[in-house]
Amino acid sequence: MLKKLFKYEFRFYRRWILLSYAILAAVLTLARVSTVVANYIAETKVAPTLTAIAFLPMGFLYIMSGIVVVLVPALPVILLAFRFYKNLVRDEGYLSFTLPVKPSSHLFCKTLTSFLFTVVSFLVAAVLLFLAVTVGPGFTSSLKSVGRELSTIFSDADAVIFAVEILLSMLAALVAEIVLIAFSISVGQLSQKHKLLFSILAYLVVNFGINILSNVISVFFMIFMTASNLIISDLLTMTPVFVSGIALNLIVAIVLYLLSSKILTDKLNLE
Repeated sequence: MLKKLFKYEFRFYRRWILLSYAILAAVLTLARVSTVVANYIAETKVAPTLTAIAFLPMGFLYIMSGIVVVLVPALPVILLAFRFYKNLVRDEGYLSFTLPVKPSSHLFCKTLTSFLFTVVSFLVAAVLLFLAVTVGPGFTSSLKSVGRELSTIFSDADAVIFAVEILLSMLAALVAEIVLIAFSISVGQLSQKHKLLFSILAYLVVNFGINILSNVISVFFMIFMTASNLIISDLLTMTPVFVSGIALNLIVAIVLYLLSSKILTDKLNLE
C-alpha cells in the first residue's frame, strides 16, 4: 500500500513540477533572446530611445527569471504544505486515514516525496540557468572553463571537504524544513476551528526557537575559535560549525518527525 501512496504522490507532484520546469525554460530562453536583441541594437548605435526601449523587456525578463529560478526548487516544499494540509487534516483526511496504512506511512511518503523533488528541482534549475547563460558561440569554452575550475577544486582536499560540508548542510537544512512544515500542520490540526492559523503560528514559533539555538551554537564556536587563535580563513576551521549545524538540523528533524507521527496516530482531529 505504501507503494501506491508514493505512486499517487509522485503523480501529483510530477504534473506541477514539469510545468514549472517548462515555465523556467521558457522564461530563461526569452531572457537570453532579449539580451541578444538588446545587445545587437546597442552595437548598431541606433537612436538612444530605441536602445533604451530594447533593454526594458530584458530587465523585466531578468527579474522574472530570478523569481522563477527561486520558485522552482521551492515549489515541492509549497506543494508539501498544500498536500499535507488538504489530504491529512481537512475533509480528505477521513478518506486518507481509512486506508490500510499507518499515519506514519502517510508522513513518510509525503516528506520523502517533497525532499526528492526539491533536490531534483534544484539541479534542474541550476542546469537550465547554466545553459541559458552559456549556450552560444562560446559554449564549448565555457564548458572547458567550468571543467578546469572543478578540476582545481577537486585537486584540493580541503576544498573538497568544504564543498561536501556545504552540501550536507544544505541537505540537512532541507530535511529539517520539510519535517518542520509537516510538524506544524500536525500541531495546527489539534485546533477545532483555526487549523491553518495555528499551523502557521506553530511553524513561526518552532522556527524561531531553532534559529535562536542555531545562532547560539554558531556564536559559541566562533568564540571558541577566536580564543584558540584559530585562523578563520582556513576552510577546515569552519568544520565544527558545519558539523554542529548538520547535527542540530538532523536532531530537530528526527524529534519533530517522531512527534508528528505520534500526533497523527494518537491526537488526530478531523472535526
